Amino acid sequence: MEATYHQPAMVEEVTRLLQPRPGDTIVDCNLGTGGHSLALLEACGGRGFLVGLDLDDAVLLLARQRFRSREIPSRSYALVQANHSDLAQVLGSLGLTGADRIVMDLGASSLHYDDPARGFSLQAEGPLDMRYDRTQGPTAAEIVNTWGERELSRLFRQEGDERWAARIVRRIVARRSERPFETTADLAREVGAAIPRKAWSPRIHPATRVFLALRVEVNDEVRSLEEALAAALEALKPKGRLAVLTFQSNEDRRTKRILREACRDRIDEADPWGRVKEPAKFRDLTKKPLGPSPEEIEKNPRARSARLRGVERLD
Repeated sequence: MEATYHQPAMVEEVTRLLQPRPGDTIVDCNLGTGGHSLALLEACGGRGFLVGLDLDDAVLLLARQRFRSREIPSRSYALVQANHSDLAQVLGSLGLTGADRIVMDLGASSLHYDDPARGFSLQAEGPLDMRYDRTQGPTAAEIVNTWGERELSRLFRQEGDERWAARIVRRIVARRSERPFETTADLAREVGAAIPRKAWSPRIHPATRVFLALRVEVNDEVRSLEEALAAALEALKPKGRLAVLTFQSNEDRRTKRILREACRDRIDEADPWGRVKEPAKFRDLTKKPLGPSPEEIEKNPRARSARLRGVERLD
């Protein structure tokens, strides 16, 4: 069954950056099917405790099956259905006061894209859903069929960097007045038709940016990322390390801003000499983000856009 599991990006680089040690409390904020978690547990000789969070109950089930198949003792991990922004509450419920190593692997996994029924894929017909947790929140279809022109245009421009947002939205609104959008293929066709053919990218489907923006909105990814990063930084013990993997430019910019701010001294703005009011609590482990190796990209093309950043909490 190993082939059914998601292949996470940059496992070796994440492990080297975090440097797990025996006895560590490790948190995987976006567990998936446990690829990073298993590597981190192995790196500390199996003598650590792992907390795995994921919103998707189907993915959590696969992770549990995988841990059992690897004969990982159940006392050495806790897998919880939760948003990564709920990190503090999850740790508290387990009686933990902090973490030594935290990894965040953002965005959807290959399992989401490869299952048409989840509604993430541009390549196959499926319901226009895109929710990680299918019991919560609006679907992509609800947003496409009910939001106003101005709201949709803002979403596609801001979260998808879509330069043709206005044209796309006009076509969406005209089409939905005749019949609502229900499937991924239906929306992808209309978006493609709204963009001039000469403007199509040779590398990605013309609807890629619109689908990205919808996924981010459906799963409230902007708010949850900012809250998760704040919670992770707060949860780190002295000498603890955080690694964050991003896959699209907006989430990488937000991650970069928050981590850099955490690594800066606080200056006393009332002091005319600009003396330090509070020294930085973290140090930057990656002055520039790390990327996947050419060998990894060849084996796993979906890893090509991965960017890895990390910080360490100071004493």
